[in-house]
Amino acid sequence: FGLRSLYTLILGQDNSADQTKAMQEQMSGAGMMTPPDPMKAFKGEWEALEVCNHQWCLQGVEEDLIDGPVQPETIYIKNKYA
Repeated sequence: FGLRSLYTLILGQDNSADQTKAMQEQMSGAGMMTPPDPMKAFKGEWEALEVCNHQWCLQGVEEDLIDGPVQPETIYIKNKYA
């Protein structure tokens, strides 16, 4: 409040240092704005939503493991550099 006249003298009448003008513009514009419509936002998201089918990498692995005896040679390697 005390520096307003000094800012006006140095910077001129319409300067960005005068925050009361900015506050008045915010208050007058806030009452005229309408709130956003959530149904439009949901509709846009619903239309943009893409449904995809998941494909399992290990589908049927249980049957492969249960089918026969597992030989240790197929699992463990004695010398990995051989």
